[in-house]
Amino acid sequence: MSNPNPPLIFSKSLSEERFICRLKEFNFYNDESGKNPILNIGDKAFYNSGLEQVDAFGTFKIGQYAFTNCNGLKKVYASGEIGQYAFSGCTHLEEITFNSTKIGSNAVLNSESLSKVNLINDKLMQIDTNAFYKCPMLFEIYVPGNPSIADKAIGYLDNKVNTNFVIFGDAGNTSVKSYANTYDIKYEDYDETRMAERIESRKLTGDIDGNGLVTVADAVKLQQFLLGKNPSGILGSNMDINGDSVVDSFDMISMRKLLIKGE
Repeated sequence: MSNPNPPLIFSKSLSEERFICRLKEFNFYNDESGKNPILNIGDKAFYNSGLEQVDAFGTFKIGQYAFTNCNGLKKVYASGEIGQYAFSGCTHLEEITFNSTKIGSNAVLNSESLSKVNLINDKLMQIDTNAFYKCPMLFEIYVPGNPSIADKAIGYLDNKVNTNFVIFGDAGNTSVKSYANTYDIKYEDYDETRMAERIESRKLTGDIDGNGLVTVADAVKLQQFLLGKNPSGILGSNMDINGDSVVDSFDMISMRKLLIKGE
């Protein structure tokens, strides 16, 4: 009798559209050592899957639409060339770390909950059109090196600059500052402390929609989350209202107390 759930075996490349399912976890290495990574992730390889985290440091290339519409995805660690639309439509993606030389057009389009992007390769050469377009929770980004930055690649939301957005670049490297000037985006020379201060300033318990206020709209977002409706456009770090490291019904009780106190 055949096994209804045969083991998944991959070579160093995932071929186009080979793997489309609702996995929550996947090992992006060919063994358990963590030293033998899958080198290429093909086009649409994990399209619409249920992955919750991607740890693909060591890859050379991530194909077009490879992780598009993975709505359970929260964190991404990836390297190599990031293809067009690779992580687009991941509405609950909160944090990205790219060790990449090229980020393709629309790579992270419509990531409504993305609030933190770490670009860690100072050899980054190219960020293509609309790479980080329509990311309403993203308010700052540090772009290392001196890459070519295409039209509306960073900081744009519905054809206008995202409110209070700041782009940081290395002092003396002209491309990032030039991009900021062209699109009327606030620019600052990179300062790790300054970036940390900006992120810390948005930590307001109960401000789930990230607008700087705690209102009934935040309670609605929390209620939707608790009911399993997975609302997008949320700051997950502000949801643990009672500080017990778990988001549950007790946080809704605390939310109600906050709203009554604020009346």
